[in-house]
Amino acid sequence: MHQVVFRNVPNDWHNALPVGNGKMGAMIFFRDHELHIALNHYDCYYHVLPKKTKDDRKDQKKSTFDDPARMLRTYEELRQAVLEERKTEDYGRAHYLNILHPEQTGKRPAYKGSSYPMAGEIVLYLDENVDTSISCLRLAIEEGKVYFCTGKNGKTAEAKIFVPKTEDGVIIDMKQSANGLWKEASMTTPSKRGQGGYHVATEVTEHIICFRTSFQQDKTAANTIKGEEVTPFIQETVFYLQESGNHGEGRESLCFPEESKQFTAFAAVVPGEGTAVKQVKYLESRRKELEHIHDNAWNQFWTSSVRLPDYFLETLWHLHVYLMECSSGRGSAYPEQACGLSGLWDIRRPNMWGSMWYWDANIQTAFYGTYSSGHPELLKIFCDGYLAYEEEIREYTKKVYGTEGWALDYPHTLYHCIQPWCAQFLWLYYQYSGDKKFLEKKAYPVMREQIRFFKWLAKIDENGIFHLELDICPEQGTIGSDTVITIACIKKLLAMAIEAAGILNRPECEAAEMRDVLLNLPKYSLTSDGKRWKDSPEVNDNLFMRHPSVLMPVFPAGEVTWESDKTVREIAEETLKYAVDHTEIGTFGPGWLSMAAANLKKGTSAQRILYEKLLDYELHSNGLGYEESERFINYCHITKPAHELPPMMEVSGCIVNTVNLMLLQAEDAIHIFPAIPDGDDGFMGKIVQYREDEDEVAGEYPDWKEAAFTGLMAPGGFIVSAQRREGRTIYVCVESTRENCLKLQVPGELSDNGKPYLLQRQMKQGERVVLGKKYGPPVLALPEVSIHKAARTHRRIFIGENEDTGFYKAVDSFTCSYGFANENRSMSTPYIFDFGRTDVIKDYDPVYLRQSYLNGQALVYAAGPQSVGIQAYSDDMGYGFPNPQVIAIKDRERPDDLRRDFLEGSEQTEFLLELPKGKYDFLVISGDEEEDSLTTVSLPEQGTRMEGAIIKAGRYQCRILPYIQQRDGLASIRLETGKGMKWKLNAIFVNKEYAFL
Repeated sequence: MHQVVFRNVPNDWHNALPVGNGKMGAMIFFRDHELHIALNHYDCYYHVLPKKTKDDRKDQKKSTFDDPARMLRTYEELRQAVLEERKTEDYGRAHYLNILHPEQTGKRPAYKGSSYPMAGEIVLYLDENVDTSISCLRLAIEEGKVYFCTGKNGKTAEAKIFVPKTEDGVIIDMKQSANGLWKEASMTTPSKRGQGGYHVATEVTEHIICFRTSFQQDKTAANTIKGEEVTPFIQETVFYLQESGNHGEGRESLCFPEESKQFTAFAAVVPGEGTAVKQVKYLESRRKELEHIHDNAWNQFWTSSVRLPDYFLETLWHLHVYLMECSSGRGSAYPEQACGLSGLWDIRRPNMWGSMWYWDANIQTAFYGTYSSGHPELLKIFCDGYLAYEEEIREYTKKVYGTEGWALDYPHTLYHCIQPWCAQFLWLYYQYSGDKKFLEKKAYPVMREQIRFFKWLAKIDENGIFHLELDICPEQGTIGSDTVITIACIKKLLAMAIEAAGILNRPECEAAEMRDVLLNLPKYSLTSDGKRWKDSPEVNDNLFMRHPSVLMPVFPAGEVTWESDKTVREIAEETLKYAVDHTEIGTFGPGWLSMAAANLKKGTSAQRILYEKLLDYELHSNGLGYEESERFINYCHITKPAHELPPMMEVSGCIVNTVNLMLLQAEDAIHIFPAIPDGDDGFMGKIVQYREDEDEVAGEYPDWKEAAFTGLMAPGGFIVSAQRREGRTIYVCVESTRENCLKLQVPGELSDNGKPYLLQRQMKQGERVVLGKKYGPPVLALPEVSIHKAARTHRRIFIGENEDTGFYKAVDSFTCSYGFANENRSMSTPYIFDFGRTDVIKDYDPVYLRQSYLNGQALVYAAGPQSVGIQAYSDDMGYGFPNPQVIAIKDRERPDDLRRDFLEGSEQTEFLLELPKGKYDFLVISGDEEEDSLTTVSLPEQGTRMEGAIIKAGRYQCRILPYIQQRDGLASIRLETGKGMKWKLNAIFVNKEYAFL
């Protein structure tokens, strides 16, 4: 069982734990005696979109493309503008913006963010006398449930929360060991900014809290269709507690039954007035049955699993397969928004994007984890969503190109890779499901239409080569021609369609026509030295990329693999090496890089790229990936207004599919453990000058001698399981889900002569091939909270949190670099003071690594701790205490060499520190392994004061105080405590932001 655990610590919306059933979800977090359950539902979230059904379209007077804000221009208008712009001297990246977004020329774009009405957030209040220092909030991933418990000394409160797999709603089972521990419940809409266009009516009855949110489809009350006023959309959110009989004091809330030891509450958010009330009562009537169905459904879902020596990555794999199922969009009224950019996890407004379907790598990346993890049914959801755009694509084609058909660049003009890229998923679904009717009726016709459009649009030169005169790599520019990403997508499109034509017994002339086009596509653009691909002929050799688009031939198109011709493979490897260091840090690019590395059989490189370029920056401790963390902010958000940034589903596809490609690949044949990390990362360039520094910077990525997987899927409908022990493949099992020809590359360890060979066999449905012997998994003591130490930044990332996590995060925030867009900003830490004993030699490496600043290839180590005992201030030292006689030293010899010993006292004192004028941050760490403490920290010169709380034994308070030193001289950090308590002082970290000169 895999889990994400917050033990004895609070969390918040940015670390909330997710539950969902595909179209309704909830994010759960605990803080300040309050258990929060934030709700979301696709059918309410996407209300702003017109439903794509024929009946609805009959009444739509307005076209999507009549919106003047889109400034949609015809292809010919764009072509003339491009030709005119190419005459200028500064033809370059700005050309891309000037042509496609002329309204932004000469000014910054205004970003207001995307705000949708809040569904509502349930808050369950505990009595203030419950001791919440002992608590556990836990997501049981395979169960699809969140468990909560808190309290001690016979006064404990518990909750179990889940979204039923087959019904929209939330079921909350609650327990209390004594009367009145669960106090009351309320419901709130925590974000107001950007919500002014909506009206929320609140109703509280004896058993129900209800929000009814009403708004017009286009957010204007004056909108009419055919002269009739539009009926406002109603969204209803309800919290229901049958056993409640009282209202809470001072707020719209319901009291929990004081004397009941267990009770159940229900919640729902659904469209339509009165619907949520009916839904919660329906949930109540089928409570036990729904949980039984829920448990069976999740048991049946987990047909695949992985066991990795990297338990951090193993947990993430299971978590993100779970997330894809929870937020898949199955059953939603808006299939064309399946999953969206943020899934169901957008619970704060406003954010930059809104969880909409974004086409230029975003939504595609989100679904890469579906098929080989054994869930082609999730891939089908993408296909259905994609095909739902058919009418709009045809309308777009007519508007922009003046012709019938299926344009390649919808919805972003000149992004000709997008539509054939999406068509790859139609083919993947056929490969994994074997649904021939889908191939014939849905997939193949789309492929044929796209090919016809390409032939219509392309220009044929004197050698018979098809060229795209105007073409853009998404979001990147410059407007060039024959970009690598588009030509690779067209190649893949033709290859898929040719194979499909054979399967469907189409006339030979169709395949022959497509083969002719395939043979006459332009070659990929190369740099001037011929060593790697570049975006297009028009760009310079050293373009910094927003998308690693040049890797499309490697992944996902799969034209170039580790089995390719040596010359082509070397070009691909050089391209990947360049792209790793010249691609924007974001939520899809780094994962694309890691998947490409795995496709080239570079498993250790794939693992390192995934960590160093994605997870080390963007992972929060709930295991989800965000565009902002305490370690990083994405390029897109630097100059924009402050937004609440939700998780991004692209990260899910990246994590899951990178692992899948390490364990299983299948082009011409199925390969077992093809890109298993072997500890050899010679593929990556060295980043230090001196050999002795390599281990310090490189991090640890050992080989995977032990690994296993169950139920991964290969094209052709083959379900594969395998096991590796002591560096050898010892077991392989392949089961066919339909009649098909198996091609399996058998590892040498499983052959009679020790040499690998190709096994070919015609398989029937349900038939199995078993090689070797399977052993039971080893019994391991697995950590409740997983920690990974980032290689280049040395920051720690976590899955889950405990009492030590906040301490590690605080220390890392002062000693490790911050990822500002595509650069790392290193900290300046002139002082680290370790207070306590000065007569012992200490090892600080478990607490924090020496700071490393990369400057070219040089490495500098800095910021060794200064041990400070009962030190009287002196001008010569520049630091110390004015009244050391009130201070004592204690040493507990644990938990580490920074926190084991400390200074303490019951009287007020100050630590004086001579500093040049400038802006500083102080991190003050206080706590004791054996005794409760209360430490209030203040900076008297500037009036900053942070009241201390009673910190339990074994816990540590980490206070960060900003400080402005107006003149050279002494800074004073004052320490105080409460009656009968002692202050503690373990360490002070001093960061210098900048000097006042």
